[in-house]
Amino acid sequence: MDNKNIYLDHILVDYEYVPIFFLCKDDECQYYLALCTDIENGEYIVVKISLLNVYNLLHGNIAMRDVILNQKIFWKVVSGDEIKNDIVNEYPIDYINHQDLPEKDAKFKILQKHIKEYVQKFDKEFFASEQYDKEKSIKLNLGYYGIDGVPYDLCPNCKTNLCTTEMLARKKMKYCQECCQKLDWSENDE
Repeated sequence: MDNKNIYLDHILVDYEYVPIFFLCKDDECQYYLALCTDIENGEYIVVKISLLNVYNLLHGNIAMRDVILNQKIFWKVVSGDEIKNDIVNEYPIDYINHQDLPEKDAKFKILQKHIKEYVQKFDKEFFASEQYDKEKSIKLNLGYYGIDGVPYDLCPNCKTNLCTTEMLARKKMKYCQECCQKLDWSENDE
């Protein structure tokens, strides 16, 4: 794809140990999302996605099918006995069969410990990357400005949303529940 080799990064959904919905990366750390459309024949839909799309997918901020449909192109892959025998064809996204996609409003949910650990690792890398900083957070709808401009409070160490605003608001705790970082609320309480 794009004349690059891509490798399995993490399986998000499997069926009897066959990857059904999973993330891949190439040698330049570009992410791809793959969806198995035919287990018996080893057929997949693959799209290139941004870090922000990965973040929003993993956190259930966007429907799984929308992550795919928001791209301009997709690759249809039919697995061969060896990688060199794979059949890969590129198509405009308009050619995708919508019946092959997850249901319209289905969002990814973290149901297994290994996926939770993967998401935590991804988040640390994402928030440490040049893709994210406080100045860009309003544009990305993340971080200190939150979704739709509603402020979030993030742990300064692990960047976990401390859920102190909106419908699921909790009282301000002394320590982050994820990394045990002591939290200083003195600036916010003025």
